[in-house]
Amino acid sequence: MTNFDHFLSDPQLVPFTEAAVAAERIFHIDLSQCVIACRRSMEFAVKWMYSVDGGLVMPYDDRLVSLTDAEDFRDIVGEDLWHRLKYIRQTGNATAHTGKKITPEQAELCLENLYHFIDFIAYCYGTQYTAKSYDKSLLEKLEQPVIVDAAKLRDPPSELVFHEMWPGNLMPLPSTGRSADAVSGSGRLVDLSALMAQQLALDRELLEQRGQQLVSALTPGITVPADASLLGKAVGNLLSNASRYSPEGAEIRVWCGRLEGRPALSVENTGARISGDALPHLFEAFYREEGSRNRSTGGSGLGLYLVKMILDRHGAVCTIENTEEGVKATVRF
Repeated sequence: MTNFDHFLSDPQLVPFTEAAVAAERIFHIDLSQCVIACRRSMEFAVKWMYSVDGGLVMPYDDRLVSLTDAEDFRDIVGEDLWHRLKYIRQTGNATAHTGKKITPEQAELCLENLYHFIDFIAYCYGTQYTAKSYDKSLLEKLEQPVIVDAAKLRDPPSELVFHEMWPGNLMPLPSTGRSADAVSGSGRLVDLSALMAQQLALDRELLEQRGQQLVSALTPGITVPADASLLGKAVGNLLSNASRYSPEGAEIRVWCGRLEGRPALSVENTGARISGDALPHLFEAFYREEGSRNRSTGGSGLGLYLVKMILDRHGAVCTIENTEEGVKATVRF
């Protein structure tokens, strides 16, 4: 058990919490890699914040130091937490680039600072926050981990894929959320057309600013058992993606109904195209296609990854394809 385990219950937090769990588990193996993993988890979390918080605008220079030094970001996290993040970043950089020897106290402080950051995110953005405190004694209670592939541990932090570093008996991959049966068991039916209409109302100003035309065809009475808050975020991400990656004057076509007797929805944006090489990778964390999904759009590459996580939880599948006029995302429940 690690200090970060309870954060894994919120599907939104899994991408960077997995790295935090890995950082704590490696504390007794390699202090330097523990610190590097803390920095990597922090980078994931910072970029996630930029992807979901409308008050944060991704700067052209998307290095971690630029993201955390941005005035808006500092205003959100506050000075105390900002200094904690600065310590993780600087310690991680020194370890990765200079081979600086790390003491147990430094590695532990990185873990504690990272905990405060993820706890802040869970409180501000999470869907099921539970107040807990960092417990130093858990570091001493960790079971002696098995030896992992040393070559992978020496990979530069930008290339680490943490879930590949750990054998199944050491750190089982956490679930991205409850199963579809568990969601169904909640008994809460969500009207898809009403949910989409609500999201369209929230995004209408964005479409108007971009001179884009909304075309909607929403069949009323299409219901699915769902977590309305999470499903709303998934739909919102699909709509914002459609607008962000379409030219001025494009049409954003939104549909809700049934496909082969099953509830479904789609979002299509005209005037856009995705390369065949990019299509299989769109749901990967931090993936951005060179060209259409680049720095100029302000995206961090987490939006569709979060969409997939949420839809997986609901037993739904999202596919993205090029059409004659643009790009279409279809969700089938």
